[in-house]
Amino acid sequence: MKEGRRLIVSGEIDSGKSSLCSAIVKSSRARGWEVAGLVSHAVVQAGEKVGFEAERLRSGERRVLALRPSAGVPSDGPATKGWRFDGAVLAWCNQGLEQATPCDLLVVDELGPLEWVRGEGLQAGLQAVDGAQFRLALIVVRLWLVPRAIERWPDASVVRLESPDQVAPLSDSLLKWIGRGLPWPFSSGIDG
Repeated sequence: MKEGRRLIVSGEIDSGKSSLCSAIVKSSRARGWEVAGLVSHAVVQAGEKVGFEAERLRSGERRVLALRPSAGVPSDGPATKGWRFDGAVLAWCNQGLEQATPCDLLVVDELGPLEWVRGEGLQAGLQAVDGAQFRLALIVVRLWLVPRAIERWPDASVVRLESPDQVAPLSDSLLKWIGRGLPWPFSSGIDG
């Protein structure tokens, strides 16, 4: 039975948002949950983050989704202040998200200005979260966009990561809920 719980994961850059998603993915799979969606991984060159890859969680396939303009510019996709997106990889991501539900754990890492402000990017991710065909959805959203996410999903809980040190305790709380050992560990709304 699907419960449709939504957990918005937010925080500053490098606060551990994608690390939390990856930890929950790994532990959920170990418990036999069907996991789908996308998680992001940094592309690092010479010790500097120059882009990020999107990983389709059902297949494990990864593709470079965005790069800093100085690292090489995909020519056919949208751009934000710091990133140039590969249009073909965005389409590949959306195709994966269209096929992601139903599942036990849905991960959408991340929904940013392309989605919330410009109506571009991972629109299939928004729709998958809307559909609630999952037990739990982890949705990574930038801090300044959390109010828009709460407006769209007023029943969602929000966790704000301040540092990677919070990943383990938050992961433990979620895993206890996933294992049915405790009630839902988060309150709903922006102060959750």
